[in-house]
Amino acid sequence: MIILTSATLRTLNPISIEELFSIFKRDFIDNETYLRKEEQSYLINVKKECCCPCPFDNTPKPERFWHIITKDEYNPRARNSPCPNDKEKNRKYDEARAKRIHWVKIIIDNWQSDGKNNGYEK
Repeated sequence: MIILTSATLRTLNPISIEELFSIFKRDFIDNETYLRKEEQSYLINVKKECCCPCPFDNTPKPERFWHIITKDEYNPRARNSPCPNDKEKNRKYDEARAKRIHWVKIIIDNWQSDGKNNGYEK
């Protein structure tokens, strides 16, 4: 298991990107994730074919990965998302979101169809 530390994730850098991506890859690429509601289940599609270039190497990462670790940014000079599409390029790396990447699959897996999620209501 990877321990996500403030020192590692403080800025967008090659080490933090690879650590975060290993969690995303484990949860959403190597293993399919489903949202279950009553008798139905819905595949969480990370759209592996929709990738954005990584600013540190030549290995593109899925747009959904960048979305998880960034937040909307209204100051154009502060934006640093590598995604070129109009919606995603207006985002900025967010350390708090990045630290929570390992929660995403757990929350989806434990989502309840009654509208409650482990004590948190929608």
